[in-house]
Amino acid sequence: LLVFQDILKKSKSQQGLIYFFSFLSLVLATFILYQPWDELFISLRHSLHFSENGSFSFNQKERVEGIVDFLPFFFLGVLSKLGLPLLETHFFIGILGTWLCVLAGRRTLINLKVPFAESWSYPALLLYPPLILNTANGFTVPLFTALLIYGWNFLFLESRTKLGWIILAIIPLLRLEGIWFSILVFIAFWFSTHKRRNSIHLGLIFVSVLLPTLGLTFWRHGYFGHFLPVPVLYKSAFGYLFYFLLGLRNWLMDFLAGGGLLWCWIVFNSKSPTKPLLLKTLALFLLFCIPYYLSGGDWFPPAWQRYLFPFSFFLYLS
Repeated sequence: LLVFQDILKKSKSQQGLIYFFSFLSLVLATFILYQPWDELFISLRHSLHFSENGSFSFNQKERVEGIVDFLPFFFLGVLSKLGLPLLETHFFIGILGTWLCVLAGRRTLINLKVPFAESWSYPALLLYPPLILNTANGFTVPLFTALLIYGWNFLFLESRTKLGWIILAIIPLLRLEGIWFSILVFIAFWFSTHKRRNSIHLGLIFVSVLLPTLGLTFWRHGYFGHFLPVPVLYKSAFGYLFYFLLGLRNWLMDFLAGGGLLWCWIVFNSKSPTKPLLLKTLALFLLFCIPYYLSGGDWFPPAWQRYLFPFSFFLYLS
């Protein structure tokens, strides 16, 4: 950290070197660890068929949905129609999504006035293992998390509320559960500002945020014949005690594997003036992640933090 402080004082060009080598390390680490799972190829079939015959579907000649990440793979299908190779394009988009997550974390640290975060945040954030593991295994969770953090920053740290609400409206198009985050953020925003703002105006904002999700939901019903994604319908096990207990186990394993005990100990013993804000935000991210575990949680390795990643990454930031 002392080295980075000296660099920050000396030259902007040396800061550029930190940026370049941090990004290069992300690319190399992702390439070395690259081992996409079956879920990626299930999703890529939708992109492939859309590029070949205009049918965004798992099957080529009938409309069958097997995807939750709608917007990224629809966009990939469009790029494939333009002649770009699917897997290679996904690889580079995944890296850019992860870099966006790093930039979102860096922006948070700078907004919270953490000393010299402009320089040391790049390598420090890339040292968080689940960030690289999710990228290397083909998941969109770093991009999804980046948008969550950007939306929170714009609403609560930068007062750029219009941009924040636009991001919150887009998030559920990446993954449907993003609507739960949008609802939680709206509740937090309402409690923090309703005395200064017109309640009717806030209500109209909330309806506007919901409109893209409603549009996608009705499109899905008209296209596939159901309102919710098939993976959500068939994987949900709400109300089953056995899966609930498995979910508690999986949450604990994910929490421990991500260094949760250490990060919580550091945050709770911090003397930072931003501690109350960070604790409230961590509670918001934790509430967002809990529904994943109510029906069993994840079957991927705990070290990936896949379902807990938005919370665990913000905890690492804190």
